[in-house]
Amino acid sequence: MGDSLERLNRFWETKWVMPWYNVSLPKGWEDEIAKSFEVRAIPNLVLVGKDGEILENNDSFSSGKIEEVIGKYYTD
Repeated sequence: MGDSLERLNRFWETKWVMPWYNVSLPKGWEDEIAKSFEVRAIPNLVLVGKDGEILENNDSFSSGKIEEVIGKYYTD
């Protein structure tokens, strides 16, 4: 939140390689994306379906059962 994309890219490339999509919100908490996804904390987990629909949000993951939540949508 609030960092430049250049700074974030350096972090992602050298400190913590993350195999998932990340979002940079240079306007921080006032960013329209942060507001529309109701980001209230970092990290903020959102599971988005192929069609762009939000399937689950941070509240669903608060139980610590990430695999169970994701498993509802993605099976072998």
